[in-house]
Amino acid sequence: MKIPLGWLKEHVDVTVEPQRLGDDLTAAGIALDGLERDGREVILDFDITTNRVDCMNVRGLAREVAVLYGLPLRPLQLDFAETGPPAAEALAVEVQAADLGPRFTARVLDARAGESPQWLKDRLEQVGVRPISALVDLSNYVMMEMGQPTHAFDLEQIRGRKLVVRWARAGEQLVTLDGQKRELDGRMGVVACPEGALALAGVMGGQSSEVSEKTRAVALEAAWWEPLAIRRTARRLGMHSEASHRFERGCDFEAPPVATARIAHLLTALGLGTVRPGLIDVIARRRDRPGILLRSARVPALLGAEVPGAEVERPLRGLGFGVARVTGGGLGDVYKRQAEGRAARAPHAHRRRPRRGHQLRLRSGQRAEPRARGRGPAPGQPALRGAERAAQLAGGAGAAAQPADQPAPGPARGTPPTAGWWPA
Repeated sequence: MKIPLGWLKEHVDVTVEPQRLGDDLTAAGIALDGLERDGREVILDFDITTNRVDCMNVRGLAREVAVLYGLPLRPLQLDFAETGPPAAEALAVEVQAADLGPRFTARVLDARAGESPQWLKDRLEQVGVRPISALVDLSNYVMMEMGQPTHAFDLEQIRGRKLVVRWARAGEQLVTLDGQKRELDGRMGVVACPEGALALAGVMGGQSSEVSEKTRAVALEAAWWEPLAIRRTARRLGMHSEASHRFERGCDFEAPPVATARIAHLLTALGLGTVRPGLIDVIARRRDRPGILLRSARVPALLGAEVPGAEVERPLRGLGFGVARVTGGGLGDVYKRQAEGRAARAPHAHRRRPRRGHQLRLRSGQRAEPRARGRGPAPGQPALRGAERAAQLAGGAGAAAQPADQPAPGPARGTPPTAGWWPA
């Protein structure tokens, strides 16, 4: 993914040289593929792995940079004025399929589909997105900035002034924005009006409600879609879009209202239109933020280096996690995600091991070589037979003595740890 350095600096005041920035992020697990220049702008090209959907945008990378260098992350500008009749008088939303899209938000904008300012066009081209028109460009800009796709419908083309989230009907057809007629089945999601489908949910909009030069009012939507449903639809139809690329990996449930507010701010700040009062926000089913149990003994076991408790907490808070100590019996530490607009990682992300031979850079500037993956002993630790190893993990009487300079192994699966990071 290409990230303009100037855009990154609007979110975090990083001053290191571009190559040093790329090297430091590579050491942190976000590999820099290359550097290029576009006039006076430096473009950093990163290889974002599929489990890091939270970093598939400028702000996600800025958050990583802020934590890496101990810098503050600037808040998004979301202020805007509202004018005209309430949005709810012009548009209704109904979610009939909560298992497809449990959250659907919308705003009503009064705007014309004119051209975007040159700086916005340049930014989109630098990240590989073709400028189209002001309304579409703002939608794409915010997607690349904060990772939440949105879609603009021509309000006049929504029959009955109602958007419905539902599963497609067998044999239903839709002409998508690429001009292709798609035949749908009951396992594909759509955004529809009472007369038929208007868009493939989370994948691509339809031609019948496309924003054009005649557009005067827009229904701007941002939603959270079930990743498996989007992946299934995209693969079955042989389609791939920037939106589906993100939705099928899991976006942030709290991001849709923020994304629509960001577009509204830019629209009014650039003098491209106005925003009607009110946010339409339908939550058919809430998604609780999961708690993650971090066992202190597992940190040195995975990283191959001791990390002080405070140094564990600092990056987690900076990345948007809430931190709380589990009370009662010293069961460890639970870290719950906050609603700052950070996209959710894949469920296995927190268990990912470092690559073999990959060096980890600590805050102090020291480097530590992680232990090789596998079941072998750590350096300086005697090899144990199966029964002896099982006894050691279980903490039984037959456990072998642990060298003083080696961290104690973590507890067996399902066994609570004996101590957290902070002293009692």
